[in-house]
Formats: sequence, structure tokens, C-alpha cells
Amino acid sequence: MDKKKELFFSACENGRIEEVSQLLHQLNPNFQDGPTLKRTPFFIACQKGHTEVVKLLLSDGRVQVNCENNLGRTPFYMACYYGCIEIVKLLLNDERIDVNKAEMYGWSPFYMACSNKQIEVVKLLLNDPRIDINRAGKFHRSPAWSICYSGYFEIMECILASEKEINLSRKDDFEKRPIDVARERSGEGIDYQELEEEWKNRQENCAKIVELLERVERDPFNERFKLRRRYGFLGKSFSYHFLKKILFFFFSFFSFFSFSSK
Repeated sequence: MDKKKELFFSACENGRIEEVSQLLHQLNPNFQDGPTLKRTPFFIACQKGHTEVVKLLLSDGRVQVNCENNLGRTPFYMACYYGCIEIVKLLLNDERIDVNKAEMYGWSPFYMACSNKQIEVVKLLLNDPRIDINRAGKFHRSPAWSICYSGYFEIMECILASEKEINLSRKDDFEKRPIDVARERSGEGIDYQELEEEWKNRQENCAKIVELLERVERDPFNERFKLRRRYGFLGKSFSYHFLKKILFFFFSFFSFFSFSSK
């Protein structure tokens, strides 16, 4: 990589917007930092969360916005993974971005936001109709599986509070549904990577996820309504279904009353 490219890449990596602006039109912005990592300047700016640099690069039509690194990960994937909220917002507003593009093992940006406990990113993605929340990766494990394995109770609540339809019956390659995984993990011993406090929290949250999913299984409408009200996800379509249920109740009540009076 020549000197000018090195300077440009470093400026993008470290958020030096004036240098980026000066050098942008002097070179092809899609070069990679080497054959090993294969990161472009746009890729690294998204990963590091440099909003103004990303805005500038997005304005240049030459920039390949869905470029992949050596693991098949895109700039959008990295922004979701690292919780770069402002970058995620920018990219969601750009119709060129492939928001569901998975990396080499099949993990999608939404999956990684869930598994890395980036709850604010998860909330953003849940409000975008393009996001596929059920896309499974290696071993046919879905985002719901990852959430149940890690005990991310609040993220599960957010998903159930949204208008997205989550597939909770899908089994992985080992014939386990998300609730089965949560049930197992609620009783498992300490993981070698966990501290004792983390282990206790994981057990407790996995048990809470099991209770939540059992309630949703018994009464999906009311349980999800309560969550939507709490998280402020009461969208138009849900309000419409709720209104239909209320009208059906009154119609049934008055029909019964009229029949009884006869």
C-alpha cells in the first residue's frame, strides 16, 4: 500500500475528517489494507464509529458500501456488532445497504447485535421492515437461540414487544428449540469463561426467559400486548388487531344478550 493510501486509511480509521476530505478524490477509495484482513477505508470507518467520515464516504458514489472483509463481514455488520448506533442509523437510511447480508458462517447483522448484547441496535433493527429476525446461521441457530443461550432476557422482551414475527419453534441441528436451550442453561454449571456473578445472572435470566416464553405460548396476544405497551412498540398493525379483538368481544356480548332476552 503506497503512502497516500496509508494516510487515507489511517485518517478513516481515526476519524480525521479533514484529511479524508482532502485525499478522497485523489485515489480509488475501495482499496483494501492487505490480503489478510481485506478492510476498506469505508469498512474501518464504520467499525470505528466515525460518523462524519462515514457520511462523507457515503456521499461518494464510487464507494462500495457492501464490501466484505476476509470473514465476509460488511460495514453494516460491523456497526451492528460494535454497537455504533449513529452509523447503524446512517446505513439503515441508505437503500444501497444489504441489511441482512450474513458473514461466512451465516450469522446476520441482527444475529450479531443480539449475541453481542447491543440492545439499542436491536431496537433500531426491529423497527426496520427489511430486517429478517429469524435468519439462522451455523447449525441452524437463530437469533432467538443465541438470546436464550446467553440469557439476554431484555432483548427477548424487546423482540416479543415488536411487530416482528419470531419463530420460536425452529430447532437447531441438535433438535433444540430456543426454549429448550434456555431451560438447559438455567440449570447448567458455571462456564469456564464466566465469573461467578455472571453465571448466576445467566442462570436467573435463562429461567426468566423460559417463564416468559411459556406465558407467550399460552396467551400470545395479551402477553405481547403488555410488552408492547411497556416498550412503546404499539404500531398501527397491532392497534388494528387489538381494535378487531375489542369489536369482536362487544359483538359477541351483545349477540349473547340479544339471544338471552328472547
